[in-house]
Amino acid sequence: MKRLNARQLIMLMMAFMLIYLIAEGITEGYTWARHTARAYDNYLVRGGFNTMPDANGILDYHSWRVLESIGILGAIVSMMFLSCSFRILALKALIGIWIFGNAIYEFCLNYVVFGKLFVDKGDFGILWFSIPGCKYGDAIKLVAGLTIIVYILVKSEGEFFNTGDYHGKETIPR
Repeated sequence: MKRLNARQLIMLMMAFMLIYLIAEGITEGYTWARHTARAYDNYLVRGGFNTMPDANGILDYHSWRVLESIGILGAIVSMMFLSCSFRILALKALIGIWIFGNAIYEFCLNYVVFGKLFVDKGDFGILWFSIPGCKYGDAIKLVAGLTIIVYILVKSEGEFFNTGDYHGKETIPR
């Protein structure tokens, strides 16, 4: 059985994080929209196949929650198989996928709650700060996260990803 190299493990980790963030956005959106017509009208989530037989969602709420767990567990396990030399690069990729995935999370939540991707939600308040909102802030996050991911996957040394060896400041003895 062939082992996955660092690039494959990092991409697997990012895929699992994306699964988690999509499922989290959908379940959070359903929580907000539970007592409205959007709970029946959206095509992603429904309350339950037995309790809401006429709803449109492809999966019920708890199936999306299971996907959240699979996403988190998969990301953690795929990171565990990386050697220490690759973990810094993986953390940079994690930052990129978190920013990108947060935008996807917001798009899923917006679709389930409001029926559209771009919503002006007003200012964001946390503690005693008020951060001005922007209708297209999620699109900005999407581009920023994707830029980080592409930079990490493309600009890293080619041989590093092909062999699994790190050829930067430290070298793994064979």
